[in-house]
Amino acid sequence: KLCSWACPYGAREYDYASGTMKKCTLCVDRIYNPNLPEAERQPACVMVCPVSARAFGDLGDAESD
Repeated sequence: KLCSWACPYGAREYDYASGTMKKCTLCVDRIYNPNLPEAERQPACVMVCPVSARAFGDLGDAESD
């Protein structure tokens, strides 16, 4: 449970039913949510990284966001 408290993005959760931690899903619910603006369809860690050290997309494709 300690990793859920330490996660700065609030992405890790403890599943009380199974007694285990839920792993990172790259915020798949955000990425495919049509109700969010296109610019916000990124994992939470990418959105909140204060130094933009995280990236999301195809880094080998110049057309990718």
